[in-house]
Amino acid sequence: MKEQKGEPTEKALLDGLRMCNDQLDIVSKRLKDYLESKCGVFARFYFLSADELLQILSQTKEVKNVRPHLKKVFENMADLEFQPDTTITAMMSGEKEKI
Repeated sequence: MKEQKGEPTEKALLDGLRMCNDQLDIVSKRLKDYLESKCGVFARFYFLSADELLQILSQTKEVKNVRPHLKKVFENMADLEFQPDTTITAMMSGEKEKI
């Protein structure tokens, strides 16, 4: 393969990819530690996958977006009832009982 002027060599590309991979490993470990700290605060988060927990934590301003995860966090909780200001006023069981 003939090298063009200004193009990186294969070794430089490989070194760059290795550096990116090392940085990705650091970010992954820190993210895992962060999620672990959240599970330590609220143990029921252990019932969620990392992707589900990230989805919940990233949308804290949109309370209604936690609905799909309720069944995994709380036994037999199917839904929540909200007021227009997003205040939760009731919980719904899988049998449609309202509390």
